Amino acid sequence: MVVTLGLSLAIGPNFLASANWWWLVAVVSLYFGFWFALAFFVNGFGRSSTLNALVLIFAWLLVTVLVPNVLQIGITRAHPIPSRITLVNEQRRAEAEFYKKEGNLLMKELLDNPMAMIRTVSVVTPELVYGYGVVYYRRHKIGLG
Repeated sequence: MVVTLGLSLAIGPNFLASANWWWLVAVVSLYFGFWFALAFFVNGFGRSSTLNALVLIFAWLLVTVLVPNVLQIGITRAHPIPSRITLVNEQRRAEAEFYKKEGNLLMKELLDNPMAMIRTVSVVTPELVYGYGVVYYRRHKIGLG
């Protein structure tokens, strides 16, 4: 109840209207429950407050800093992430290959239908109209039109 009320106040009135709000409540409740149980366990030994605080700080550092970083190092060694330069070069190569193939198809379409050249641009210039006339003349002179 405390977690639901706290999340409702922190997130706002739309918190309970969301479809999966109970997952968030469960995760936050488990988080709070874990740290409460650990503190209860550590305090159960009857040691000094200073020692209890140091044990809980060490446990927090272990769970939130050390374990995730060790896991990240192991995962990175098992499956290394390619460099940014390699990814960019591979993306550029794939785009160039795509545009080369698509550009050939577009050029074929434009030569098959020169009127498409004028329809595909937003501004019709005299050069474009002249180019359309040259393509139209060549196509009909050769007998393709």
